[in-house]
Amino acid sequence: MSGSLFAPAMAAMTLGMVGPQAFAKRIGRNEAFNHAGNATAAAIAAATAYFFGPMVVFWLMSVLGGGEHRHDIVDFPAEGDRQ
Repeated sequence: MSGSLFAPAMAAMTLGMVGPQAFAKRIGRNEAFNHAGNATAAAIAAATAYFFGPMVVFWLMSVLGGGEHRHDIVDFPAEGDRQ
């Protein structure tokens, strides 16, 4: 259920922060970082599983998931970026 709510909520927040003119560029940037994060997590999981066994992936994902709840690293656009 959270998967069906997260994307529209993120799009609404992005539209509110950057406005309609910069919306497509910002959504593209958001998705690029999303995919880069997924690829990085998969690479780290593969490397740790290779060296320590497949059970370590469960521990690793719990550690990586804990970083998602930091609210002090939100990238708000500068005042000049909003149009």
